[in-house]
Amino acid sequence: MSAAEQTLASDDAVPLSLRGPAPTRVVAGYGFWLFLLSDIIIFAALFAAYAVLSGETAGGPTAADLFDRSMC
Repeated sequence: MSAAEQTLASDDAVPLSLRGPAPTRVVAGYGFWLFLLSDIIIFAALFAAYAVLSGETAGGPTAADLFDRSMC
């Protein structure tokens, strides 16, 4: 077998487009991290919005006014 045939026979010489689908383990791992990172981004935005807007009620009732148990 010549050096050129050995090079073509190895997996590294085959372009990615011809190697076929990725193994299930790789795809599942990538999906897990993608899901985890998207949740982190969503909750970070939620907590940031709460931190910025929690004191900005524009003169409306406060939480103590809304949920005062003595009025019930």
